[in-house]
Order: sequence, then structure tokens, then C-alpha cells
Amino acid sequence: MNRFMEIIRDTKLDYHQKRSQLAYEAENTLPYLDIRQKSHDYLNKRIICDIFEGHAPYRPRYILPDYAIFMKNGSEYLNLKAPSDLYEAVNALLVIYRYVPSITGYPVYLGQVDELLEPFMDTVSEAEAEKLLKMFLVHIDRTLPDAFVHMNIGPKDTRVGRLILNLETELEKAVPNISLKYSEETPVDFAKLAVRTALEVSPGNKGWTNHL
Repeated sequence: MNRFMEIIRDTKLDYHQKRSQLAYEAENTLPYLDIRQKSHDYLNKRIICDIFEGHAPYRPRYILPDYAIFMKNGSEYLNLKAPSDLYEAVNALLVIYRYVPSITGYPVYLGQVDELLEPFMDTVSEAEAEKLLKMFLVHIDRTLPDAFVHMNIGPKDTRVGRLILNLETELEKAVPNISLKYSEETPVDFAKLAVRTALEVSPGNKGWTNHL
């Protein structure tokens, strides 16, 4: 009971963090998974680690939703139709991220975002697209504060991919992580933009951009 009260009284935790940690403590009142005694001994000595994810895990650590199907068909469960413009597309992704199960409480994989949003770029002006994507990235940073959260762009050059890279240079946020999928289809200048973005966002590396 002392541990429960410590969590409740901890002024460094917000409501959602307290709720999550209280849930972990509740899980840990259950017996651990049926494993050999030798494995238990290794866990107790911290020779191996279960990442403190609970004695009765009931949600996955990594899950890779097919967001393309969601964008194409919408979701009856979420009462969302397939998006018809960039406003609806960005909103749809932010909604579904809330429902991706994960051990952390946050989605780990955000999808191939450039491919998901590029078909809607012509439904808004360039200025609107930039503002929408900026709000999209800020929303992710503020609501999914986990270092494992990531999205993919590339290997093809897209307007969405370039906007995301430019906005990341401006925002300089750690979340989401962005991976550039590279292939023979990737233009050199697009790859250089990705490298430049990585160097600009990483503390202490900005001087290296002069060599690109």
C-alpha cells in the first residue's frame, strides 16, 4: 500500500503518469508468468530485465498498424469516414494513434506518413499544408512523449517528406523519431536534406551542416 500512496502523492507525475503507474502496481499483485526458477533468479539479480512491464502483460510492446487501409476505408468502430482532404487526413491519424495498443500507452509506429498524406496535398494551399503538418508534429510531441515513437518517410521524394524535414529543423523536437527509407529512388538532394535535418536537430552537430 505504501507504494500506491507514493505514486498518488508524487508531485513530479501528471495524472496520466500516475494512472499508468498505479495500473502497473495492480498488475504486479498478480503472480508472475510461469517461468523457470533459474529465470526468476536472473530477474531478481537484474542479470536479465523484463523492462518493468508488469507481471501479467496484456498488450504488445510493438504493433505495426496498416494505416493505409485505415486511410482508404475509414473506421466503422471510430465512426470515421475515409478522409477527403488534408484536414481530415491529419485528424484521422491523430484519432487512430489514440487507439493503438502498446505497453507504454503510446503508439510506437506512426506509419509511412509521407505516403499516407501526400495524396491529399492538392486539397489545400502550400501554406495550409505547412501549418497543418506543423500542428501535426507539435501534437505528436506533446501527446506521445516517448523516445520510441517514430515515423517513416521515403524512399521516394514527396512534398510531405520535405515539409516534415524542414519543420523538424524549425521545431527541434526529439519526438517523433523519423527514419528515411533510402533506395535508388531517393534523390541526392532529398537525402542531403534528411542528413542536414538530423545534424541541425542534434545538439552539438550544427557545424557539420557546412560540409554538406
